[in-house]
Amino acid sequence: PGPAPGRSGRRGSRPHPAGCAVVAPTTINLGNIVTKPGSCGGDHFTPFHYGAAAFFDALNAQGGINGRKVVFNTCDDGGENPGNIACARSFVDDQKVFAFVANNCLSCDGRKYVSSKAVPSVGCLSIYSRDYSLTNLWRYLSNPYP
Repeated sequence: PGPAPGRSGRRGSRPHPAGCAVVAPTTINLGNIVTKPGSCGGDHFTPFHYGAAAFFDALNAQGGINGRKVVFNTCDDGGENPGNIACARSFVDDQKVFAFVANNCLSCDGRKYVSSKAVPSVGCLSIYSRDYSLTNLWRYLSNPYP
């Protein structure tokens, strides 16, 4: 059988890197990279971010996941590759996020780094089809791009 619906078509079976604080006893740390300002306007890339933030607020109000609070960390990349890469590296290396959720950005070169570190990225969009060939990347669409 082919890939599961919503998967990029590649199997991301590698575990998180050694030393990664996957899930803490009281929290689940998630990352979100979004372009808030930029050449496309302030609201072009933000709807998924705001939707995910509202979802996690509601989930936490009901006790989180198995009693763990979901910490939804956001980094605005400013619509530039250097900012996107800096956000990705900070989340992976410093904050040790469990996964990325609802990333939506103009320039998404940080995805290469995230993929190389085997950190899952769920529910993301990219304007470049090349990003959908990366491992550990699951997007909103049910069919592989294009």
